[in-house]
Amino acid sequence: MSSAAARLFFGQVMHRRLRPVENRFVYPVYFCLLPLSRIEQVRSALFAVNRWNLFSFHFADHGARDGSHPLPWIRQLLRREG
Repeated sequence: MSSAAARLFFGQVMHRRLRPVENRFVYPVYFCLLPLSRIEQVRSALFAVNRWNLFSFHFADHGARDGSHPLPWIRQLLRREG
């Protein structure tokens, strides 16, 4: 698998509260690992960048939310917040 490969992971989220009333739940989740520095190179019949597909990543939904690539926004945030 190349470093530009998008990956899909499966897992579980668990929450437990003890006060004021005890509550606990577990549910399945999935998440994607996307190589943002090379996202335009990811090739898949099911995944697309900035266009419709079964799985899509739209720049306008992430980072500055203005349609620009989210990576500069992320890097600026990391520099600012340390």
